[in-house]
Amino acid sequence: RRDCEAFLREGDRFVDCALAEREGNARFRVDGSNSALDERSGTETVRVSTLAREYALRPPRADALLKIDVQGADLRVVEGGAELVRRHVAVVIIEVSLIPLDPGAPGPLQALARMDELGFRLYDICIFWRRPVDHALWQADFCCVRKDSPYGAAGLGY
Repeated sequence: RRDCEAFLREGDRFVDCALAEREGNARFRVDGSNSALDERSGTETVRVSTLAREYALRPPRADALLKIDVQGADLRVVEGGAELVRRHVAVVIIEVSLIPLDPGAPGPLQALARMDELGFRLYDICIFWRRPVDHALWQADFCCVRKDSPYGAAGLGY
């Protein structure tokens, strides 16, 4: 927690929980520098909340940027605050696995389809990770912008 709080600016807040599409408790797995909610092999129990609940007391500004990196469960976090994302977020950056970490994780087409339903379009692919064993494209950060924003407009020209 202390490491995370070092990055906070005035007005920011740190919330000590995992985010998903539901509230409650869940098992959490830590594997080196990788961690995730994992009901099968998690050894820690953590509090789980939703974006909607955590922002109920302090809604984000209308131009908020939401960056999610939760090991293939990014859309679960989005679902926990879909209306908040639709109404208050200008840019969403989600990590998408091209080679699934989890069999239930959505692929790029499913992630982009859901973001489209929420009123966003793919703007950029920012960061790439390659699988060490064969250098195949493994994951990428998709930057999605609101379709009704200046950057979401289709007719900007060159």
